[in-house]
Amino acid sequence: MQGDNCIILNSVWDRTLGGFYNQNAAKNDALIKAIITSYKWNKEILYENKSIKDIWVREKLTKRYVTRMINLSFLSSKIVTVIMQGKQPSDLTVRKLLAIKTTDWKEQEKIIFA
Repeated sequence: MQGDNCIILNSVWDRTLGGFYNQNAAKNDALIKAIITSYKWNKEILYENKSIKDIWVREKLTKRYVTRMINLSFLSSKIVTVIMQGKQPSDLTVRKLLAIKTTDWKEQEKIIFA
């Protein structure tokens, strides 16, 4: 093995990820949009004095959905980095991200990278 990467059957071992990822994987726009939206809405609440209700009424969404989306702003930095780099597991969806109930980064990573 030379450097940080070792290619094995269309997959690459990445030390920073602690595992393999598909080298042909593409960035997933839906995942990226969900992450960006969660940070945007969280910023509105923290710095612009908006409420969750302000957001869900404006966006014409449910309170539950907006709350779950805002929770994505508490994802592990490793998960966010993997998504932004397009190195996420091929089965990762926004629905799977929204299903994460814990704020513990190690637990989140077990859920996503298991």
